[in-house]
Amino acid sequence: MSHRSNPFSCARLGLIHVDRLYKVCDRLNKYEYRPYRVCDRSKKHVDRSYKVRDQSNKHADRSYKNVTVKRDERMEMVPLKMVLFGATGRVGGEVLKLALAEGHEVTVLVRSLEKLAPHDRLTVIQGDVRNAVTVSLAIAGMDVVFSALGTDKTTTLTEAIPHMIKAMKDIEVGRIVTIGTAGILQSKIDPEKLRYEAGDTNRRLTFAAEEHHKVYDMLRLSGLEWTIVCPTYLPDGVAVDGYRTERDLLPGDGKQISVGDTAAFAYSELLQGDNIGFRVGISY
Repeated sequence: MSHRSNPFSCARLGLIHVDRLYKVCDRLNKYEYRPYRVCDRSKKHVDRSYKVRDQSNKHADRSYKNVTVKRDERMEMVPLKMVLFGATGRVGGEVLKLALAEGHEVTVLVRSLEKLAPHDRLTVIQGDVRNAVTVSLAIAGMDVVFSALGTDKTTTLTEAIPHMIKAMKDIEVGRIVTIGTAGILQSKIDPEKLRYEAGDTNRRLTFAAEEHHKVYDMLRLSGLEWTIVCPTYLPDGVAVDGYRTERDLLPGDGKQISVGDTAAFAYSELLQGDNIGFRVGISY
C-alpha cells in the first residue's frame, strides 16, 4: 500500500476515531518506509549525511546506506510523514507547530481534542497510547516517530514505549526521538551511575527519572535509530537559541532550558539525525 492510499489520512477533516480502523490492522506490514526524504539538486561534494533507503533493488532487504547531500539553498526537503505522541503537552505542542510550519504531514494520537486546532496537514487519532493496536495504527505509513510523552506520576510512558518499538519494527519505521530528563544522563560524580542515582540532582522524588530510565533501556536494546533529548529544569519560554548540548552528559553548570529551545533542538535532531544512539543533555 502506498503512502497516497494511507487509510489514516482523512481528507481535510483530519479526525479519525480509532475504533473504525481496526479492520486495517492486517495491512500494516505493507507500508513502505523512508527514514529521511531529501531532494538534492546540486550533486556536488557535501557536508552532511542523511540516511535513506537504498531503493535500487525493491526486493532487497530493508537495509540503509549513507547518501550525502548538499545542505544549502539548492537542497529542498521533501515533506515527511511523522507521528507525534504527546502533541498536547508543552514540548509536543511546540514540535507540532514547527513540523506543520515547515510543510510536514503530522499524525497525532490524543485522548481529547480540545487543545488541537484544525490544520490541513494534521491528522488526529483519538485513542489511548497504552493500547498496542491504536499505537500501530498511528505509526503505520509514517517516516519518523516523535514522542514527547511525560510521566505525569503515571506509568503511561513505560506502557506506551514498548508498543511504539514493536510497531516500528513491524512496520519498518526506523527513526524515533523522545523527550527524557536530565536525570538519566551519566553522572559526573560517579560515571558508572546515572545522575538521579548518584545524587547529581537535588530532587528527592525519583519516579519520573526511573520511568525515563526504563525507556532508555528499552530504546538502547531496540535496534532502532533512537535519540533521547534530556532537558534539565524546563520552564515555559520561547526559543532564543544559545543553548548547549552534550552527548550523554548535562553541559557544565547547566541549570535550565526553555520549552521552546528544547522543542527546536529535538525537532532538528529528528530530521538531521546527528545524535543517533545517544542521550543528549541540553541547557543554557
